[in-house]
Amino acid sequence: MKEILAADKKTHRKQGHTAQRIFERLWDEHGHTGGLTVVRNAVREIRQRSS
Repeated sequence: MKEILAADKKTHRKQGHTAQRIFERLWDEHGHTGGLTVVRNAVREIRQRSS
């Protein structure tokens, strides 16, 4: 997840991943079994720390 968000910093803001899209990628690519809320909270925390 951190890698996805780090790569998003190099793109235009509108082309970055949403928490929903990150969740879908984690589900498809890594077999993530957690919920969307967990991913949203983690994305929010990572974005706040990197600001």
